[in-house]
Amino acid sequence: MKNWHVFRALQHCFLFDVISNSLFMIEEPVYNYLLGYPIATEVLAQVKADLAELQEQGYLQEEPEAEPELKREASLKALCLHIAHDCNLRCRYCFAAEGHFGGQKELMPFAVGQAAIDLLLHNSSDREQLEVDFFGGEPLINFEVVK
Repeated sequence: MKNWHVFRALQHCFLFDVISNSLFMIEEPVYNYLLGYPIATEVLAQVKADLAELQEQGYLQEEPEAEPELKREASLKALCLHIAHDCNLRCRYCFAAEGHFGGQKELMPFAVGQAAIDLLLHNSSDREQLEVDFFGGEPLINFEVVK
């Protein structure tokens, strides 16, 4: 769902529903399912049932997200993509706690990077030059997404 946002914080997984303004702490299988990662077949039915129950109770909404209205003069010209929440160098002096910024080590999925670039291209008006910055502990450990 476009209105459901999953994320990790404080060593837990969360689901935020924009329409109902509801925040849920969720289990790892639900987090993985919502991100499209494979989960064990024996828990898949339960995950789907739990999400359906929350929808039936009105806690999770299925309304489509409205496309943001961007004024032509307010077109996008740059993106900063957090490609890797990890680093292989492990420098002790690093401001980012050796690349993981004090949180879970993760890499940006290809689909997220692709959607971000599509958003930039779609909303850049007639600009001839665009900028994409790759950020993270070490973005090149996620080289396939950078390419």
